Amino acid sequence: MPEDDFAELSVRAVTTAAHDLGLDPALFVEELAQGEIGLLVTYLRAAAPFIDDVDLRARVQALLHRLTAWTGDAG
Repeated sequence: MPEDDFAELSVRAVTTAAHDLGLDPALFVEELAQGEIGLLVTYLRAAAPFIDDVDLRARVQALLHRLTAWTGDAG
């Protein structure tokens, strides 16, 4: 992927997520740059088996799959 496309997609992803969560995009990206996404994935992966609500557990597992398996290194 060309670097310009990567940068544009990154900005769009952070801005969309921040707005969806009602957060300031600039402050949100500062936290993301410190590795919070990795922590979030780690915590969700650890918590998923303990979620009693079957539908919610399935959605969390699907999200984890999308964030990890689907986004593996494309080489």
